[in-house]
Amino acid sequence: PAGNEIASPAAGTVDVTFTNGTAGDADYDNATQNVTIGQVFQVDATDDLISDDEETYTVNLGANSTIAGAITTAYEAVTNSTDDVETTIHDETSPGTPPGPGPHPTPTPNPGPEDTVFAVIESDGPATEGENSTFTVSLIDVNGDPVAVTSDMDVNIVFANGTAEDGDYTATPQTVTVLAGDSTVTVTVPTLEDVDFDNETFTATIDGVGTGADQFENVDTTNGADSRTPSAEATINDNDVPPTISIDDVTVNEDAGTMTFTVTLSNTTTADVTFDYASSNDSALAGADYDAVSGNGTITAGQTTTTITVPITDDYLAEGNESFDITLSNLSPNVAATGNKEVGVGTIVDAGSPPGTIPPGVPPEVPGTPDTVTLKVVATDSAGNIIGDGSENDSNEGGAAYYKVIALDPAGVEIVSPAAGTVDVTFGGGTASAADYDNATQNVTIGQVFQVDATDDLISDDEETYNVSLGANSTIAGA
Repeated sequence: PAGNEIASPAAGTVDVTFTNGTAGDADYDNATQNVTIGQVFQVDATDDLISDDEETYTVNLGANSTIAGAITTAYEAVTNSTDDVETTIHDETSPGTPPGPGPHPTPTPNPGPEDTVFAVIESDGPATEGENSTFTVSLIDVNGDPVAVTSDMDVNIVFANGTAEDGDYTATPQTVTVLAGDSTVTVTVPTLEDVDFDNETFTATIDGVGTGADQFENVDTTNGADSRTPSAEATINDNDVPPTISIDDVTVNEDAGTMTFTVTLSNTTTADVTFDYASSNDSALAGADYDAVSGNGTITAGQTTTTITVPITDDYLAEGNESFDITLSNLSPNVAATGNKEVGVGTIVDAGSPPGTIPPGVPPEVPGTPDTVTLKVVATDSAGNIIGDGSENDSNEGGAAYYKVIALDPAGVEIVSPAAGTVDVTFGGGTASAADYDNATQNVTIGQVFQVDATDDLISDDEETYNVSLGANSTIAGA
């Protein structure tokens, strides 16, 4: 009766009730408990995501709380005190209570995943160029379940290029608001028309939260949860026709040394265009008329052309127009499937090209030393073997001397099988006279042996000489 605690009271139980202060039913276990007098009982606080530090409730024995057990008969009278216990619930936003007089100390909080709201973002799917690309920002707990806000909350969004470039979409940072009662908000990004062909990508990333974030104990904008992240990639589907590719036809005279083909796109792309190429013979032969080439070609993103260069051979053969092909293959997927010109024809003209077959703008070949074959008469035996260096011969009176006309390439090397033809061979000069040998001009076949007969006379005139030559005016005929 004096208000002092009875150390060992009679056994009994009593109903304990709870009254909300600033705490609500969801903040702690407020169900009435029937407790044993003198024994400890506990009340569990709910660990939630809401920033609601220092919510309170009271613990009391109501006037109508049932008292039972031996205690009801062990004492003359037993009544419930009207005193109650006020309890404060601290959450992870609390600064902590240091040791000292008053309530027992509480630790400085360290929010865990269970105390955290995760802000994540996802693309709603590809957008066609010129239309809006949309993303959904969601607030979720660690298990991926939606978390609704009780008051409006701002989320900041920034954008970064993937394969998209400035001008492909509106990249201005945005702040979007999750409205009270919702857990999601849509981010709308206009995309822009361009002339490039290719699907393009860009990324939206959550860059922090603003007003309203303090309603939660902790908001994570960097890690994500439940396999969802604070960053998402969006695709802009191009609505332009893919470019066609073509390789031009080229004509040069063989003095040019090289032939350059141009590969052209009908319009630019935002990714490199790649292809393979290889040469093949038509009437021109690799190794004789041009060098075979093959390889990989690239037209760099934003450009429309590249070139392929082929070395060509300047020879002395009058071949007329000769051609070979450069063929493109294995075109990259960002090129049209049809409408392409994949074969370029290279035409080599020379001094033997027929009149009217050389296109305007292509200079005709003017034969020079590298293009000229020289005919030369040489001394031989009757079988056609050249004697010495071919510059001297002899015969007996009444006998014959043998010769042939050979063709030399521009390097001075005999052409083994020259083109068929004839040439006039003339005789004169020296100490011999017309009566000493047959000095009539001969029209001889190039590469074949011909003979000059010496006259058998009575005159003592040993070692008379004559010259065999191809005069500047000697007629050359044939192929």
